[in-house]
Amino acid sequence: MKLFTQRLRLREYVESDVHETHMWRCDSRYLEHYAEDGFERSHTVELIERFIGWQTERPRRRWQLAFERLDTGQLIGSGGVRRSGEEGRADIGYELHPEHLGAGFATEGMTRLVRFAFAEAGLALLTAQVSQANLRSLNVLERLGFQCAEELPAGRGPDGKLWPDRFEFHLESSPTLRKATPADSDFAYEVKKAAFRGYIEQAKAWDDADQRRQHERRFAEQEFQIVMWNSMPIGVIAVVVEHAYLKLNQLFIHPQRQGMGIGGHCLAMVLDRARGLQLPVWLQCMKVNPRAVAFYVRHGFRVTGDDETHLSLESA
Repeated sequence: MKLFTQRLRLREYVESDVHETHMWRCDSRYLEHYAEDGFERSHTVELIERFIGWQTERPRRRWQLAFERLDTGQLIGSGGVRRSGEEGRADIGYELHPEHLGAGFATEGMTRLVRFAFAEAGLALLTAQVSQANLRSLNVLERLGFQCAEELPAGRGPDGKLWPDRFEFHLESSPTLRKATPADSDFAYEVKKAAFRGYIEQAKAWDDADQRRQHERRFAEQEFQIVMWNSMPIGVIAVVVEHAYLKLNQLFIHPQRQGMGIGGHCLAMVLDRARGLQLPVWLQCMKVNPRAVAFYVRHGFRVTGDDETHLSLESA
């Protein structure tokens, strides 16, 4: 199995990865947040043999993927997803060669691994444990949207190592919707601006004052809902129920939370509501946004019309 990001290849471990992996596991900067003084080479060999063994599981429950730089081919770390006994739940974690800290590789690799866990492995909840003193990893988890769930005393971590005092973080896959209030208007506009401005500017200049006026009018006239994920607002949906269809006017997820399957969950909730009303869902996509068009087609929509700038789509 291989996954890719802009700068990384996430691939299965092989036996020849022992040397590079052991190099960072002996580094004092790596060991700073563990209670142990170091790891024998035999331990690293045993660990990688275990990772390779996971590759033959059927059905597969555990993945540990090497982080390899695309530009140099260098192995710089790894990330893992390990299902627990509870269905739909898994532990996730990473380690990185200290020489490559601070360049965004951890966030980049783990963002792709989270997307794999939710969108491809079908998991519902991810957990992660991190030393309370490991500020870098705490920041990575917060950027990924994890929320602190529990404070744990020193003891054995999920990887079997001795850990100091640590936090357990949780990340849920399924978003929820809540009715927007007047106080949500600014948030809804900022999400639209972050997600949509680039496409508008391919057709015309972005006029912030005009866009704000349009938003305020629509916010007052249409039914807006806020997309909540891990107790955080991350997106917005706007619909109008008409005689012949449910019109989906907006489905915007903040760019920092895109690519994790959240939009698909939100669209499924819209489609469920439309089925309850015995109506199809109708919407328009800008032609300069092929990613959005492909998203809706992938979820069963078909193109029913077009004009100079937009395609019209309707649910089957």
